[in-house]
Amino acid sequence: MVRYYKIHGFDSREGGNHTVFYHPLHPDIMGIVARHSKLDGAYAKAALGAVDKLLERRSGRETQR
Repeated sequence: MVRYYKIHGFDSREGGNHTVFYHPLHPDIMGIVARHSKLDGAYAKAALGAVDKLLERRSGRETQR
């Protein structure tokens, strides 16, 4: 998970039992990953969603919500 976020330009900070990932140019796009040896699939789904949102924003295709 860390590598996936880092490849897409996210920075991180430690917070309690989790690592918080955020994009420096789009700080509202964030992801949280627990620091456990086994991760729930929800963390992967959230990471995919965060990167998809970043890519949509970069391409100018972000939809109004």
